[in-house]
Amino acid sequence: MRHLQHIVLSTALALSAISCIKGPETVEVRALAGAKEVYDIGRIGGDVRVQIYASGPLSVSVLPKEHPWATLDRVSLDGDGEITVTAEVNSSFRRMLALCCKLKDGGLRDTVYVRQEGAIELLSCPQPYKSVPGANASTVEFELTTNVDVSAISSSVGYLSADQDWISKCEIRSGKLEVSLAPNTGENSRRAGITLSYVNGWGQVIGCELYITQFGASGSIGSDVDFATVRSRASEQGLKVEQDWILSGVVISDRSSLNMEENPQTAYDDIDTTASLRTAYIQNSDGSKGFRLVFDESSNNNLTAGTAVTLDLIGATVLKENDPERYTISGLSGFNVLKAEPGARIPVKRRTISTLTDDDVYTYVTLMDTEFAFKGGSYCDIYEKYTFASSVNTNTGLLAAVMDGWAGLLVDKDGSAIYAPVNSLCAWRRDGNGVPQGTGATQGIIVHNELPRLGDPGRYQIRVLDVEGFAQSSFGGLSTYACWNHNPTTNYGSVNPRYQYKGVHTVFPSDDIVTRAQAAAELTIELPENAKGASVSSCNYFSGKNASNYGIRSGVNGMLIMCDSRDWYKWEGNAVSGYNGLLLRLSTRTVSGSGIFVYYDMMGGYTDANYMKTYPAHWCVEWSVDGGENWTAAPDPVSGKPYVHLRSMPYNRAYVGGFWYNTSRYAGQGFGQHVCMLPSAALGQDELLVRIRPYDDVVASIALGWDDDPEDNRIIAATDFICGVRFGNISIMYR
Repeated sequence: MRHLQHIVLSTALALSAISCIKGPETVEVRALAGAKEVYDIGRIGGDVRVQIYASGPLSVSVLPKEHPWATLDRVSLDGDGEITVTAEVNSSFRRMLALCCKLKDGGLRDTVYVRQEGAIELLSCPQPYKSVPGANASTVEFELTTNVDVSAISSSVGYLSADQDWISKCEIRSGKLEVSLAPNTGENSRRAGITLSYVNGWGQVIGCELYITQFGASGSIGSDVDFATVRSRASEQGLKVEQDWILSGVVISDRSSLNMEENPQTAYDDIDTTASLRTAYIQNSDGSKGFRLVFDESSNNNLTAGTAVTLDLIGATVLKENDPERYTISGLSGFNVLKAEPGARIPVKRRTISTLTDDDVYTYVTLMDTEFAFKGGSYCDIYEKYTFASSVNTNTGLLAAVMDGWAGLLVDKDGSAIYAPVNSLCAWRRDGNGVPQGTGATQGIIVHNELPRLGDPGRYQIRVLDVEGFAQSSFGGLSTYACWNHNPTTNYGSVNPRYQYKGVHTVFPSDDIVTRAQAAAELTIELPENAKGASVSSCNYFSGKNASNYGIRSGVNGMLIMCDSRDWYKWEGNAVSGYNGLLLRLSTRTVSGSGIFVYYDMMGGYTDANYMKTYPAHWCVEWSVDGGENWTAAPDPVSGKPYVHLRSMPYNRAYVGGFWYNTSRYAGQGFGQHVCMLPSAALGQDELLVRIRPYDDVVASIALGWDDDPEDNRIIAATDFICGVRFGNISIMYR
């Protein structure tokens, strides 16, 4: 043990020396500075030019002094200049040089680091939780997964109980950590944590935490409780558990999936990316009840799916929440996990979207006969310049890079729908050729997330552990009758004069106009002749040409409709008397099946805070078979409400009119995906009219504060702001 600590201490001292710039002698002045603090070289090696700015001659010393893998073309400069570092191919782990620069007069110092990529260091334990009897001395073994020299691994022990020093030895041998325990002669159990750590060549600490619970002389601890008992004692204020309640269950989550919870926005420029890592889910053996577990630290959560886990809930808080009814156990640390053993069976629990109940929340469910409503995109169908920079996203720019994740919409044959959130840190979020095209099962955990960027995400959502959770077929699904996702300014007059582009009031044919003189269906924008600032243009914000870089929908153009926000409404004096929207006209005389599906995705469409000051907040779908004399509402199947929320696309933090506008957590990150089903009465009609229009007089305003609710106003006749509404894809489908 002392030998291991000594070696790592030496490594730490070397790294401290490398970081000479960071010590008391460092002076952050322009008289001496590197253009960048860190320069990176790929694993195959090569040259990197390090730019140094200096007010006079300087010398360069290199740490570590022995660095046979890299050479410098010079170790001194007369002032501003470049130093070329040449690295060999790296067949080992990541490594780094520190170039410590010092002015020859005045003693000013600065340090620039040159890092080379290499193999990723691994140090983990697949079963980090152990509980053992304490009557006799014993040895506990933890299997390790590592590719580093064990002599460079440090171990430290921390005791949670009052008893100290009952662990006499920690030693790594043959891929295992062996821990020797003294007998526990007391009645109370005692707990200890062991931290294993390794400092890699970049100065990063790689490690894992292990936990041991040793029972007292009685050989047991606390009282066994079941899921129903813990739920019955939970409260909406949160019950603090002050006794040893022992709860056993089956883990249905996976700490490594990065998709276990919404990573919330906590400030206009920050996301809590630890939320998913700190969250786990367990259910009882038959899958009838579940709990969400929230650990205080992400390093304490090492639970994986199919693990039989035993928890001691002492010190934790059990919270009951309503609408839907659900239960969370929070305030957990690794010491609350008595043991976790792989090999537990997760029962197959089949549901349809419409048969989900609150008892299914935080349990593992297979949703039958589902398909993606929008099949042209990725699992996280967003423009990634609006998400934060990460190991899987380097496409951020000077944009509102403060958002995480999006949710695809799943629909089944009955017209029910549910969102499937996917966090942007998931490497598979834009896997392969995009989402599956056909119908099949979706397997994951039923959750309730706030997801304010979606508007109303419904009572339930489903979170998959990985891409395998989407088990739809490659082909099949609904049939398309008509679709609009083309450039609306295209002149179709060569096919039919009816479709000559005439501005905002043009009749737009469905996509099949390229092969037929008369389109299967037509779309008209219902705006008044005198609409202020009215225009229609191509909506290529999610251009297919960038799909490989950003994981976004391929080939979507669609429509950007600009007009005065008040022109979406009809007026009698200063009172709203009706609405203007999009009118779809088609025939269903030859269509047979169970019903008509209307798919549409939309967003408030401008990033400039000078625009989009107000826009219609709620939108609905309605249909008519009598030429528009009578209209029937088609409710949103996700929320059950007669309308959906329109969210503005992200906007930059901007200073407009004396105010700072900060990117709101209510700003959408992609097109809001929606669907509704029209019943069989809509079939067999010579003319079916479908409208997508504002639902009421509630308007949204771009928020000043990042956490302000944008839906806080009513439209009035005097409202005079240009707004843009984007429709990416509108489709009429049938089964």
